Amino acid sequence: MGGYIGKCLSGRYVLQKIIAVGDKSIVYKAYDNLEDRTVAIKVFSGEVYIKKGMSKQFKRELNALTLLSFPGIVQVYDYEFDGPQKYIVMEYVEGLSLKDYLEKQKLLNWKDALNIAEQVLLALEYAHKKGIVHQNIKPENILLAADGTIKVMDFKISGLMDTKTKVITDLYRDYAIYSSPEPADEKADIYAVGALLFKMLTGSLPYVGSSAASAMQLWGNSKRKSKDKEAIPVGLKEIVLRAIQKNPELRYQSVSDMLGDINKLNLNPDITFNYDLGGKSTKKENSAWKKSASTLRATPVVIGVFIPIFIALLIALILMAVGKNIIFPSKVKVPNLVGKDYKSVMADPKYKDIDINMLTTEYSDTYPAGTIVSQNPLPETTVEKGSRIDVFVSLGPEKLTIPDVTGMKESDAVSTLNNAGFKKVKTNKVYDNVIESGFVVRLEPSVNTQVSADTEITVYVSMGADPKNRLITVPNLSGMSYEKAINKLKALGLKAGTKTYKNSDAAANTVISQNPAANSRVAAGTRVNLVISSGKKTAADSNISNNKAADSGKNKPSFNFKWQIDWKNGFPPKK
Repeated sequence: MGGYIGKCLSGRYVLQKIIAVGDKSIVYKAYDNLEDRTVAIKVFSGEVYIKKGMSKQFKRELNALTLLSFPGIVQVYDYEFDGPQKYIVMEYVEGLSLKDYLEKQKLLNWKDALNIAEQVLLALEYAHKKGIVHQNIKPENILLAADGTIKVMDFKISGLMDTKTKVITDLYRDYAIYSSPEPADEKADIYAVGALLFKMLTGSLPYVGSSAASAMQLWGNSKRKSKDKEAIPVGLKEIVLRAIQKNPELRYQSVSDMLGDINKLNLNPDITFNYDLGGKSTKKENSAWKKSASTLRATPVVIGVFIPIFIALLIALILMAVGKNIIFPSKVKVPNLVGKDYKSVMADPKYKDIDINMLTTEYSDTYPAGTIVSQNPLPETTVEKGSRIDVFVSLGPEKLTIPDVTGMKESDAVSTLNNAGFKKVKTNKVYDNVIESGFVVRLEPSVNTQVSADTEITVYVSMGADPKNRLITVPNLSGMSYEKAINKLKALGLKAGTKTYKNSDAAANTVISQNPAANSRVAAGTRVNLVISSGKKTAADSNISNNKAADSGKNKPSFNFKWQIDWKNGFPPKK
């Protein structure tokens, strides 16, 4: 779609340059001739269509987006989905995305991060009151305008499909880590803003990776400070952790609630909200604990009766256990199971005296799938016969799915692959007649392939069309001097072909026609034949032509046929 530059959509929007490339679309900077303004246009590929039965809902949602008018939301002006070319026209914003900004800054000052989140929440609060949920909050869809404004863009639209009948939830490569676990609603947007804040403050993402570390553990382990070395307030951590609760009932119930806590924090950075990861107030827990204690104090007689009985039973059980060991002493040493195949161990009769229990499975780059990675108790430990041994079994190297980054900018593609867990990423430059220079053509291994994290991924990046194969637009040489026309062709990589003169009213030595014609698309090195004017036909030219015509039948030399025949008899001929 890079070839669209210079084209006019609907007789109104002139595409000027590419701003961004997505999976199923390209965003252009364009000029609106009717409104006399610069706009951004997202042009969708031909594979995109509206899901059957969703046309009315789709257009209702688009119409609703055009009615959103808020300083913190990128305005949608117009759209076209009925014709062969589908596009959405939006407000053009000078600036950069939060994603690009984070790639440069890594971490943000907590005050800056909080300000960005607050502006995003204000935009969402406005949209939610209009009954519209964003469903697609992430760094790519937040713009930091040159004038300092924070703007939200790319609201998700229902019913938009590609030819594989998969709903397009994001045309800019959504990272699932900003999406809530449940179907999208207002609380899903709250989750996404929480994940966004977490990323800006820590450089990490909540609930990402194969480890079982929780968001709270990430906070606790990092002791991370913001960029200016100032400690992140406890109250801000509490706000973030409440927003990213996996259970939507434990999150903020509205954007306004979250904004309320942020306002309190802005007024008093030392404030704490006393919420834990369960989302329940510690004060409530304390009051519940006190209530339970008072209930216990209210029944001292009942407890007093049961205490002697409980102690007697406990002593009896201890004596029974000791007696068993005295009467039936049976100890075994724990064998070393690490590195052995789990199924083989379970089938081996020599391990019948121990209870082997597969506690869990885990990915391992060292041990093949099905192999025991570790055990508890450790080998050579003495235990009672029949004791349980917990083992951890390998799943083999973790398999990751290669994300589809074709059509992305080189830097965005490498970043996406790294975020997906691939660290061995290299790039190769190749010519491509379709993909614009600097954008990804293909991957090896191919996209959506499942491979281990240490697999080397090769990203092939376009250098543009091969100069040897690229098509060149033939210029209009009419009226140029022959010398100027030749130089023009050479500059474009074309060659001069045949040169023919013809009388015409055009100035002498100027081009009056050419082949191939102007604006034709030809390969580099193609020869262009030129017809050059020899000026107007003069009277002398006419006389010469007439004389030639008159002489054509009168002054022909007569042939001596005898001479010709005699010539055959030898040279010189006999007379």
